Amino acid sequence: MSASPEPTGVPVPPSPTGVRGSRIAVAGLVFSALFVVGWLLLRGSPSLDSTDDQLRSFYGDPDQRSASLIAGLYVVPLAGIAFIWFMSALRDRYVRTATREDVILSSAHMVAGALVVVSLFTLAAVELAVVWLAEAHGTVDVSGTRSLLAGFGVGFSWAGCLWTELWENKAVKTAADLEAA
Repeated sequence: MSASPEPTGVPVPPSPTGVRGSRIAVAGLVFSALFVVGWLLLRGSPSLDSTDDQLRSFYGDPDQRSASLIAGLYVVPLAGIAFIWFMSALRDRYVRTATREDVILSSAHMVAGALVVVSLFTLAAVELAVVWLAEAHGTVDVSGTRSLLAGFGVGFSWAGCLWTELWENKAVKTAADLEAA
């Protein structure tokens, strides 16, 4: 008679009575509101396929680029912090309600959340770099702007490909694989 495999994970202390999800809800709402505000502020920014005249007119006009400055300097970083708060509150709720913490799920949760926050901060940094370069020089270097915007996109494409390659090449054992062994 074979013994059933022990569940993986770390024992979790019992949850205190009255644990509610209000922190999760507040953090999620704050993140959502800040993310939508940041998206609305950055929606008017020109993309990589914009014409040279569109890039010059947007980044050359201080009134137009002020929305990008506000979004990149304040709104998007605060949205990232709110997302970290949301992620931590959600994980805390999961750990408190579970009988055992699933280490793989917790690790995947933290890595995925960290990638979201890193992408938000990188977006804000690229937008700020373009705005500050335009403010510092008084003119817009179109090729430099395109290089920053393209580098941002290529960097994320490379990171996504690397993550996919690492994940696909890793042998992940499912419960059925463990039972068959």
